[in-house]
Amino acid sequence: MATAAVKALILIALCSTLAYGGQISVTSDATMTSANASAVAGDTVAITAGTYTVGIAPANGGSAGSPIVYMPASAGAVCSLYIAGGYGIEISTDYVIVQGIAVKMNPTSAYHPVYMHDCDHSAIIDCRTYGGSTQNTSTRGDWNTWRLDNIRYCRTIGNLVDRLDANISDDDYRGEGIALTGANSHYNIIEGNYIKNVSHFAIAVPVYTSEGAFNIVRNNVAWNCHGMFGTSDGARHTLYEGNRGWNPGMIDTYQSGPVMEMFADSTIVRYNMLAHDTTVTPVSAQSVSGWGKFVEAGPELIIEGSTAPYDAEKNGR
Repeated sequence: MATAAVKALILIALCSTLAYGGQISVTSDATMTSANASAVAGDTVAITAGTYTVGIAPANGGSAGSPIVYMPASAGAVCSLYIAGGYGIEISTDYVIVQGIAVKMNPTSAYHPVYMHDCDHSAIIDCRTYGGSTQNTSTRGDWNTWRLDNIRYCRTIGNLVDRLDANISDDDYRGEGIALTGANSHYNIIEGNYIKNVSHFAIAVPVYTSEGAFNIVRNNVAWNCHGMFGTSDGARHTLYEGNRGWNPGMIDTYQSGPVMEMFADSTIVRYNMLAHDTTVTPVSAQSVSGWGKFVEAGPELIIEGSTAPYDAEKNGR
């Protein structure tokens, strides 16, 4: 994840030209519901430390220079959403920023902890999510922990994504960590996130479409996932740079895990470190066969300076 200094610089960059409106205080589920309905451009939704069962879902959007911002009411306040019957964070409007919020999904929930869709210029920064998006759901399109669908100019920066997967033995339970879907997903940045315990790809950009283009996946860390990073179903003009990953194949015990899988057109993959960690015992012999597996296809795919596998134990973690 991004360091505190980097996060501070990111927030300064995002907020230095913002025009602020009113402040809406959230102290209960009822006031969260009210804030979701009433917040407008320039408003800050200040969430008091505590646990809430209503998710963040603004009905309105902000505007350039005047976003709607959801954030803790005070520095260091722990604001947690414990969600069973809906999304933890759902953003479907433009110019919304959510920062510093924790989301934990009820184990029986069949919703994404984060669902950002059909919006422009929105951001999720320094949030933490725990739990998967679907239990006992066979529709592959709903398998993502974070689903980012048909979004443009959006940012996911410095977040923790823990799907909490353990032993996955068939396809009905697998899922991505962060998945960018939708033919109109363009010009997005996924940077400085830490993704762990995921039964499919830690980050898949794009997935379920070959039309997503001009996206950046940079400086992310993946730990203990079936696969590290991949375009899965194709990509155009995508940059995968400076990402690090350990232990491919460690969650999914019935298939070996690729460290990176690319089916791409005019895509750059460079300066990534992809590794197995000798301090962890594989859950099955079959997992070992996945270490170092590298699949690539498509015209103009550039692989530069990447290592697979790499001994993480000798080089720090």
